[in-house]
Formats: sequence, C-alpha cells, structure tokens
Amino acid sequence: MNQAKAGSGSLFRSRLGLVRAPVAVACLVALLLSACTGSAPGPGPTQGNGPELIRKLDLNLTIPWSIVFLDDGTAVISERDTKLIKSVRNDRATTVGEVPGVVPGGEGGPQVTGAPGRAGYIDAKVVWPSTADASPSGLEIVNGTAFTCALRGQRLWTVPLRGETAGNPVAYLTAQYGRLRDVSLAPDGTLWVLSNNQNPDFALLLKPPRQ
Repeated sequence: MNQAKAGSGSLFRSRLGLVRAPVAVACLVALLLSACTGSAPGPGPTQGNGPELIRKLDLNLTIPWSIVFLDDGTAVISERDTKLIKSVRNDRATTVGEVPGVVPGGEGGPQVTGAPGRAGYIDAKVVWPSTADASPSGLEIVNGTAFTCALRGQRLWTVPLRGETAGNPVAYLTAQYGRLRDVSLAPDGTLWVLSNNQNPDFALLLKPPRQ
C-alpha cells in the first residue's frame, strides 16, 4: 500500500512532533486542499468505491487535534484544550504526557487560501465553493487518493490524484459523526479518523478502498 502522510517524516510533521508548524499548514493548503470561494471542480457524488467503516472506537477524548502512529501500531493523539498526549493500545486511551506552556485560544491561518493566482504562492489543486462543505483538516494520501477531514462540513472528502492533477472531490460520512479533525493511516492498513467537539470524542476506523 502506497502511503504519504501530510505531516509525517520529512514532509510536514515528525513522528514525535504532534503540533503542526504554521509553515506546514500553509504548504498543505497551498499544494493540495483549501476551502474558500473560487473556481474549481465541483463536489462529486457521495457514493462509490470509498472507504468502508469498520467500527467506531469510543476513546473518551477531549477535542483531539492530531494523530500519528508508532511502528508497533500504537496511536498517539494530542488534545488541544487539555494539552495532553494520549496513547491508544488495545482500544484504550492512556495519558502519557503533557505539552507544557500551551495556552488554548484561537487558531492561526494561512495568508492565502484557494487559487487566487498570487505571485509567490502555489494555487490549490482543489477549492471548495464554501466552508460549509469543507474547512479541510488533516490529510492522508493512500494509493493515489487524498483523504481529508472536514470540520464545518462534517464529512470525509476523498480526492483522486494523478501526478500533479487532482480529480473531483467525493464526500463520505456526511453529517453522520459531526466535525472531523484528522485522518491517519495505521500500520495495519486501517484509516483512523478523529471526531472533534463531540464531548467526548472518538475515532472511526475505516478500510480504505483498493486502487
């Protein structure tokens, strides 16, 4: 299974660094996905050869912010307001640390979104007409398909990729599980999707479609 995680390794995020850097987020939005007004391929249908829900994993999380996996399959999840780092093994979340000096409040954002054709920036490959459908958060690329969560849009978007060309977005899980924050591929080949602001929050385990 071919995988590229936005934010993993040397791309955007180290395996141990769970807080995305502003430059990483700006690159992520500029290179592939964005939510703002502008011209772009319209959303595709909500059915087809998409990810299959395996199960919902109740982890009693509080506004999870990011998820990465260790080589042994352990999930490591950061929470925004609690500043806690939790590990998930055998379907149970355990607090393993805390990020010091964090004061929750407000969120930063990129200087440019969408495809404005502004000098010095790379236009996004996909632009949604409204944040009501998207507000993308998190990105995982598996077998030539980009998976991105939608916060306000409350869905999981998939975008087929071919080289530097992105196809029409297709939505799954629309309005079924509320706001979705991050998506990451586990070593066993399952996709984990974190809910956001459900109080408590949970993880959805999905089987990605075959190429």
